[in-house]
Amino acid sequence: MELTITIEDVLTSKSKALVAKSPELRDKALRKLAFDLLARIAKRTPVDTGRARAGWLTGMKALARKTGQSPNIRFEGSNVSRKAIAQGEKEGSYKETDSAGKKVIEITNSVRYVIYLEYGWSKKSPRGMVRVTISEFKGISKNQFRRDFIREVWRFWSTYHASRIVKRLR
Repeated sequence: MELTITIEDVLTSKSKALVAKSPELRDKALRKLAFDLLARIAKRTPVDTGRARAGWLTGMKALARKTGQSPNIRFEGSNVSRKAIAQGEKEGSYKETDSAGKKVIEITNSVRYVIYLEYGWSKKSPRGMVRVTISEFKGISKNQFRRDFIREVWRFWSTYHASRIVKRLR
């Protein structure tokens, strides 16, 4: 199961102009949004041996390194095994591309039965994980992305102006 995250549909025309001028701020905000989305998906993924949930762990760890957040995923249950978790982790992947000014994050969980879990095979998560989380995020992601992006812009500008003021005082 592959999850592709872009921000083009979230931005207003003013935000698109800002993003064009500052791709590093766009990347920070997009990674945070992707991390939050993936954390919710992983939390909803049912656990028997831990393999299916661990399939999301590769993406979580990659995003955690880039955002400074912690991939706090728990594996609880009587059948959970380290071997299954390690196998699931190997079956996950993370890819980040940037072409023509468009940032794309692709997170893949290749555990062979994860698609069955998504479409109601599990009693623990009968409505799935990815579809439910994405439908929740549709409403909040635009506002959350804008808030995170604006916060990063303000942080950048305040740091930039503070360094200019310090230089003037010297």
